[in-house]
Amino acid sequence: MRILLAAAALLAGHAEARTLTAGPGQAYATPSAAAAAAQDGDVIQVVPGEYFDCIATSRRITIQGPATLTDKACEGKAILVLKGAGSVVRDLTLARARVADGNGAGIRLEAQDATIERVRFDNNEVAVLGGSGRISMTGCDITASSAGMTAILVGDAALLELHDMRITITHGLILSSSAGMTTITGGTFDTADRGIELNGPATLDGISVTLRDDATVFARATAEGVTIRRSRLTNLTGKPVALLQDWAPGRPTLDQNQIGPGDQEVTTDGALRYRVSSTLHEAKDGLRDLARSAKHAVTGP
Repeated sequence: MRILLAAAALLAGHAEARTLTAGPGQAYATPSAAAAAAQDGDVIQVVPGEYFDCIATSRRITIQGPATLTDKACEGKAILVLKGAGSVVRDLTLARARVADGNGAGIRLEAQDATIERVRFDNNEVAVLGGSGRISMTGCDITASSAGMTAILVGDAALLELHDMRITITHGLILSSSAGMTTITGGTFDTADRGIELNGPATLDGISVTLRDDATVFARATAEGVTIRRSRLTNLTGKPVALLQDWAPGRPTLDQNQIGPGDQEVTTDGALRYRVSSTLHEAKDGLRDLARSAKHAVTGP
């Protein structure tokens, strides 16, 4: 009986999902007004147009266009601040997010699991920041990351999936991922600065990379379990470059990649310095923890 009641409640919840339309002449004048009225499972349909608006929500909702949200950040964080697990964003342009801390994002993820499809991130300080669980991005276009910033910054996610992305960065880093697993399939990546930092296992398959100006490497790996296969590197810097800078203790897997004459598929330059620095940091952290434990032992908690 309990199982039947739970199933009935679940079906009822799905049946109550609504589409809330936002825009001029619609039930809700702005996307944020529609989001404020939304419940879990609802769809915010934003009619075409440009909106100086942002959304912060704790609901599990879908936000979709085609439409542009620009020049406004909620909570001093992002154009979209998503706190509901399993949120979906598709067919939007998110532009010119700016905040006092300098890390204004197109999307700030503060819950588990998110799906981002065919979203254009234009001239934000950061495109996507945060997130946990499974984060999937498909067919997105990212341009003009601010100097020194990271276009996609993901820390504790279990899985980060990037499919058929188009990312062009003049300044800053394309991606920094410490996810339990990062997969990048297809897509084009063009940078005049830094490429991607992989601080966990990752698989890159069938991507096209162009390095320009000051770029020297595309991917840097600091953890074991990195595979790059069937990918092409185009070097427009005028100097030798590398597809992968390997700072991990184990060897990466490289298969069927295309690089130009004089360039390297993998380099270990800087690996020793990185490992020594990491060891020193770990030792300092260990001494700090030991000192803290000793203080508690003497004085009590």
